[in-house]
Amino acid sequence: MIGPHRGGNLIGFRCRASGRRGVVGTSAPEAAWVGRDILRAGGNAFDAAVAAALAETVLLPSKCGLAGDLVALVRHADGTVRALTAIGPAPAQLAGAVAARGLPLTGGLAVGVPAAPLGYAELAGLGQLPLADLVSPAIDIATTGMSWSPINYDYTVRSLAALRAENPGGVVFLPDDQPISPGTWVTLPGHAGVLRAFAEVGGALFHGDLGAVLVDTVAARGGVVTAADLTAARAQWAPAVHTELRGRDLWVTPTPTHGPALLEALTAFEAELGCRSSQIERVSKARQRQRDSLGDQPVDGGTSIVTAADADGNAVVLVHSLSHPTFGSGLVVPELDIVLSNRAGRGFTVDPGHPNAPAAGRRPITTLHAWALGAHGDAPFTAGATSGGVHQMPWNVQVVERFLADSDPAGAVLGPLWSLSPSDGELRCETEGSPVADDGVVALPALSMESGIQMVQTPDGAGVCHVVTDIRCVGGVAAV
Repeated sequence: MIGPHRGGNLIGFRCRASGRRGVVGTSAPEAAWVGRDILRAGGNAFDAAVAAALAETVLLPSKCGLAGDLVALVRHADGTVRALTAIGPAPAQLAGAVAARGLPLTGGLAVGVPAAPLGYAELAGLGQLPLADLVSPAIDIATTGMSWSPINYDYTVRSLAALRAENPGGVVFLPDDQPISPGTWVTLPGHAGVLRAFAEVGGALFHGDLGAVLVDTVAARGGVVTAADLTAARAQWAPAVHTELRGRDLWVTPTPTHGPALLEALTAFEAELGCRSSQIERVSKARQRQRDSLGDQPVDGGTSIVTAADADGNAVVLVHSLSHPTFGSGLVVPELDIVLSNRAGRGFTVDPGHPNAPAAGRRPITTLHAWALGAHGDAPFTAGATSGGVHQMPWNVQVVERFLADSDPAGAVLGPLWSLSPSDGELRCETEGSPVADDGVVALPALSMESGIQMVQTPDGAGVCHVVTDIRCVGGVAAV
């Protein structure tokens, strides 16, 4: 359970929320308030998570969106744990185009087939409220406006070259060809229109006129996505991969996510859990197998996390992403104000003989994944995830092992993190803003935007749900 602050760490109170009806954690603070209001309106954890995630598509368009993809780990009230994977397949013509032109990281050829709408719709189907009620808060934000966040500004600066190159006619995120300053009031009316369409048709969002607009936009920038590719996307349920770890049930999301790599790193040397040298060895080996399946990948990722739990015992960890470091492919559909992902450009491997090479209908391997631990003693069912591209697996290893050591989610989330250089396996220690150095760890800025760790818990023995988010990444929590 999340008890009183440990070791005098008062900051732990700022990153957590507890409630009897339910809790929500998000990467954008305002989205947590949306999820809280949905819980108050009678929604369950799935309703709250979907509403918060849709709000994030407006609040964090640099990280997630309706043209992206989604992975989720779900715990139902009856104790069943399942995984949902909504990753778009390779366009049918992609392999031939890649053989002729290569596979860029941005631009039309890098655009992935959107599957996020299918994932949101599947999760909403587990809720208690109409889909329109879950979409309404996001429409309101897109229509009435929001204060542009420092994260969006920073990510715009990082993606400036791609946004300019892929949108020669201008783009809503670069008025007067310059990044939007933090605090500027921004509306996205085109995005509001897309959300209204989603409220009506759900997962079939890009099966009609909006899909035609997307296809034309991609083709104009050299891409090969077709209407048939858009209708081939699926949101697929599967049993979560399960094992036991220190007497507790452990679940992870299955392939094509990096859940199996996390499971390998956590279980390789179970007797040495928590030992840094052992962690490094285990993560290095699992990381090498990641490279074997992924090929060379960018370090960071445009990813956001939403978590929720309710009094009935439902819980969900939702990881949604545009891939790339930021702003996906860099391509924005002008009429719709939505960013197109580059899951194809980032996720596939160019080698035609590689098992992760683009082939019609094949889903690329993704660093996205989530995990969960079964209830044990005083610790209730606990689930979590993080953003961070290839750092996700190493960071999740450290968080899970810290939690197993003392069952304190706040301490697990706020502790220092180390990571490995993706090119040569060299250890690079990071504290992600932690005030306490450890073994020569080098401090990063107080508000790092690479990690976005979240943990959520179903009701404990007192009937209280808990959620923790990494406020160093400007996350938000709310409870009812």
